[in-house]
This record gives sequence, C-alpha cells and structure tokens, in this order.
Amino acid sequence: MATISKHTAIARIISDLIKADNIIDEQEIKFLAKLESVYGIKQKDLVQSQLVTFSDSVKLLRDIMTQSEKKVFLNRLKEMSLIDGSCCTQEALLLVALEYCFNENYESHSELLYCESSSIIGDNERYAIYIESEPDAEINEELQQKSVFRNIQNAFRLNGFDFIYVPYIVNEFKRKDKDYIKNVIRYMSPTCKCEQIDEVYNRVCGIDTCAFTNEILYKRMGVDVMNTEPALLINIGSSLVPYCGDKEGNKVYTEFLRINIVNGLQDDLTQFVDNFSKYISEGVQITPTITVNRLKYFGFYKALFDLMLHTKAKSDIVINPNISKKAIYFKDINEYLNVRQNEKALYILMLKESICNKVDKGLLYAPSEKKKASLERAYREIYGRFTSTELQTDYVTGIAQSVSHIRKAISELRNLKDVDSYMPKKIATDGVYRIEIDSPNVYVYDYKTQSEVPITEFEFD
Repeated sequence: MATISKHTAIARIISDLIKADNIIDEQEIKFLAKLESVYGIKQKDLVQSQLVTFSDSVKLLRDIMTQSEKKVFLNRLKEMSLIDGSCCTQEALLLVALEYCFNENYESHSELLYCESSSIIGDNERYAIYIESEPDAEINEELQQKSVFRNIQNAFRLNGFDFIYVPYIVNEFKRKDKDYIKNVIRYMSPTCKCEQIDEVYNRVCGIDTCAFTNEILYKRMGVDVMNTEPALLINIGSSLVPYCGDKEGNKVYTEFLRINIVNGLQDDLTQFVDNFSKYISEGVQITPTITVNRLKYFGFYKALFDLMLHTKAKSDIVINPNISKKAIYFKDINEYLNVRQNEKALYILMLKESICNKVDKGLLYAPSEKKKASLERAYREIYGRFTSTELQTDYVTGIAQSVSHIRKAISELRNLKDVDSYMPKKIATDGVYRIEIDSPNVYVYDYKTQSEVPITEFEFD
C-alpha cells in the first residue's frame, strides 16, 4: 500500500462517506470542495487516497489529530452525511466507527481492523460477533441465559444486525439430524472421503468462541485479534476500499470495528446499538427465520460452514536458523523438511519474502541487479547461520530445480494437511516464487529470547 499522510487519510475517509450510499449528490460534491479547501486537499491526495484503507486512514488521524480537531472533523462528516436529507445504513456504520475511534469516551478500547476480503464473511451482511481469545466465564454465563441473549439479539435485529454468539450457532448445527448434516457436507464437497466428512462435522460441532477467534479470524483470515480481550467485532463493510492494490491491481479489504467489553456486556452492547441508531434514517429490521431440518446456507451461517468445510488443520512452521537439521520444523506433525542446505536457505527466504515483502509478496526469480544484491545478502545470511560450507552459486542459479526438490520433499510429509499452502508456486505475472501460507503459521526460534516469535517480527540480519 501507499505511504499514508494526513491529507491522504482525510481524502480517503471523505471519499468513502460520499460513496457509501452509491449516490453522489450534487450538494455532496459542493461540500467536498469546501472540505478540500479547509483541509488543503490536492488532486494528488485524492489519487493517493485510492491506495490506502479506510481503517489505516482512521488510525493515522486518531494518532496525529488533537481531540478538538477530531471532534470538528467528525461533526463536518456528520453534516455531509445528511446533506442529501438522509443517512443510509453504510454511512451510519462509517460514522459510528469514526465516533468510537475519535471520541475520548471510546477510543481507548476501540479500533478498526481489516483483512483481505475473500467472501468468507459476506460483504453485504451486517454482523456483530462476540469474540475472545481466552474464555471469560462471567460473560459467557451471561450470554448463555436465554433471556439475555434474546434481548441482545432483538436489539441488534431492530437495527439490521445479526448478533453472533458462536456457541448458539454450533448448537443449531448439533440439533439437526447428524446424517442430514453429513449429506450436506458430502454435497458441498464431493471429493471428501468418509473420514474427512466426519472430521468436518466434528469441527463444525466442536468449535467455540476462542477457537473461532484464534484459529479462524486470526490465523485463517488474518484479522489482528491475537490476545484480544472479550469484545464485539462489527463488520462495517468492504465495498468502500476497492483500490488498495498497487501493481497487482484492485484489492478489496473487509473492515471491522472492534469494541472491547469494559463496562459490562449488556451496557456496552446497548451503547453501540444506541450510537448506531441515532444516525440511521431508514428501516433496517431483520426478520428471524425458523428452521427445523434446514441448513441456513446464507450470511454468517454459510461463512462458518464454508470455513469448517474448507479449512484444514494447518501445521505451524518453526524456523530454527541456527541448527541445520532442524532448520525447518513442521511443529504440529513433528517433521523436518529434508532438503539440501542451500534449499533450506532458499525456502526460508521464500517464506520471508512471501510474508514480509508487502510489495512483491514473493521471492523474485529474475530481479534487477540492485534487488538481487539485497536478496543475495539475505540468502547468504540465512545460509551462513546453520553451516560454514561455502555457497557455490547465487540463489537465482538453478532456482527452478531447487524449488522442484523442495516441492517433492514437502509432498512426502504424509501427515501434513493442506499441503498446497506450503508449496512454492511460480507466479509468472509477478516474477516471483510465492508460498501462500498465512503469516500466523510461521515462527522463528529466537535464541536471544529463547522463544518462538512470528516471522514478521524477526530480524534475520
């Protein structure tokens, strides 16, 4: 993504709000011109604003604006949202997100998060999901009281949200006929073997809020909810950030507002509903659907079911750059990658470039001389950590053959699930070898701290 500035951030937020109702009113354009003058926004800022996310724009302004500046800016945005006579649902979502991030009463326990959109959570659906990294006995006990859950659910439905408490959805699956659910799984994924169908069914019926938060949201989707406190996670949409790709073209990001529970579950959830409803100018009530042996294959139910269907249990990779035989360890299956020393260094470099290089997102196989020099230094640094043997060639020479050896060795790890995620793939359009594994699955053993740290936080040089 592009480097973000104050002017770029302001332009991004204003642009998203104008486009929120899919109608660009003449009065909004006039108001935009006024705001451009007030904040000194130039044409170049409008261009750059297409390369950043709404969330990153809000984060920057929260850090650099004074409290009074944030208040004035938010009031101007509220005025703009009503200039056409009404405030639509999407405008209200953006405004309430801004209020939680800019208002001193909420900003200490609220933030915006995002992940690359992949239709996992429907972009056109509105959810408020209870999340936690560690179980909170008091809150879960409260939510499991039917009267409390129904009151919360109804309050959200009146404002167009589906309130999601994962154990309740799991119970819906459990109440249905087991053979019926397995037949649905077989239909949705006809390549599944009997034991795999059982595995998917058990995953669907066994997931809890912590597993959903840590394994699905964080590891699978890449939403930064690691070690989150009990919180409400609200999907605020993704259609408003369609230009986040640089050289790879358009990218869409799903964005969320996270509100930590600090004043009690019912108080904080009621506060959000009240804050949202004061902006809204249209009817948005959701009518509940009663089902017996029917699987709700839409909205969040579809999302969760699809995730359980297609998400396999992945193994974490632990890189130990100081021990040759244990350089690449597949932790969950207790196996090491058995390839040559230079191929271990190459695989580690491909992991590093695929995850940490946000521009190329992979290891260039025909780089410019300048980039090659930098990558070659990194390659030799990694190689030199676990062997004193002299390297005979650079990493580019024979790279195709080395990748072939690596792929063969990975394919021989019989207990490894979702093998394709660990395979280096040649992406000719980008000129890279890429490993499409989620970054939370890759760690490096740090001898200084005697602990495993995410690859994104480890310095190899």
